[in-house]
Amino acid sequence: MIGMLFDVLDVTTEQLTRLHYKAGMLKTVSKRLKVLVDNGYIQADCIPTKLFKSPYYYTLAAKGMRDQEGIGLDTDTSFRASKEVSESYLHLRLAMELNDVLIAATTCRGMLLSAP
Repeated sequence: MIGMLFDVLDVTTEQLTRLHYKAGMLKTVSKRLKVLVDNGYIQADCIPTKLFKSPYYYTLAAKGMRDQEGIGLDTDTSFRASKEVSESYLHLRLAMELNDVLIAATTCRGMLLSAP
């Protein structure tokens, strides 16, 4: 699951579910993300909204980035986990919308490849 976050940074539970899981797996994905947060591989922060309980978004923590380096993925040498959370509202909104476009494109591509 950590590799999934490496592909799209600043991602919500719902976005990860749409991208990599079947519909109806939202609670399972949420539980798996919590385990990764609790073990320091990823970090969670709230999306700034006017709602009382804002949804979380997830990004890699330093331990998760080292794990990705360990399996041979090319990583950013200037990565600082502390700078990945508490992003501005506009930055997060853009990241979430970009993720939605990437997820839609990936889904369409998968449908086209599996068509007879």
